[in-house]
Amino acid sequence: MTFDHIDVRVGNLPAARRFYDALCNAIGLTKAAVSGDWVLYGCEDSTGPFIGVTSDSEFLPNRCRIAIRAKTRDDVDRIAKALAEVGAGEYEAPRLCPEYASDYYASFFCDPDGNRWEVCHRSTVM
Repeated sequence: MTFDHIDVRVGNLPAARRFYDALCNAIGLTKAAVSGDWVLYGCEDSTGPFIGVTSDSEFLPNRCRIAIRAKTRDDVDRIAKALAEVGAGEYEAPRLCPEYASDYYASFFCDPDGNRWEVCHRSTVM
């Protein structure tokens, strides 16, 4: 099983674009379709997963967190670096998180509207 897509809402789409351009490019979603109030980031395979970012004037952030699984720790480092470079909010550098699992390696950050994200690598489920 894999996810089909993630639908993200933001209050200010132009401000969020720099963050999502960096995040999606770093995770391989390099094909973008743009409209007035939304952007879709996908891969070359049009049947693959995608992230949709939509402007919503009534958007309010919450405490939910979206985690993306990386293939390696080096991928976590690379993706986290790209997000640090664009000024991701509440940025936490990659580190081991033994409170989740002995080999859980992750970085945590927020988009400009407060949506919480994580990129992680682990070999164990729990």
